[in-house]
Amino acid sequence: MGFIEKNNLVERAKSLGDYFKNKLSELKAQYAIIGNIEGKGLLLCADIVDSKKTKKRAPEKAQKIMYHCLQNGLSFKVIDGSVLTFRPSLIIEKSEVDFITNTLENAIRAVLQPGQPSRLPVVQLLGLAARVTNLKK
Repeated sequence: MGFIEKNNLVERAKSLGDYFKNKLSELKAQYAIIGNIEGKGLLLCADIVDSKKTKKRAPEKAQKIMYHCLQNGLSFKVIDGSVLTFRPSLIIEKSEVDFITNTLENAIRAVLQPGQPSRLPVVQLLGLAARVTNLKK
């Protein structure tokens, strides 16, 4: 039996992906800067826009969000100028999904309200390599 099957990573990706997508959807409902949430499983993206009505993309805001996240321990890729893409490891924990969404929310707040301090996430990331070793046992 392979590592993926042995550790139920496909089912885990669906379950945590649903949780992650719901958290991103909550952010979309709260912030007009998020125009759309797409994806399946743990492969998700959020489109950063100037207006939900026009869906006009906001590449400058997306870039500012990305850099704010990088400064706070979250890395992701921006495609098509304004689409934030999230592709976490299949062994991600729920607390790490919370870290991602909290960090993203802080970045959005920082972009929407320049000069205002954003609350920093308290969640501490665990080393993925250490967890991979534990899963193999």
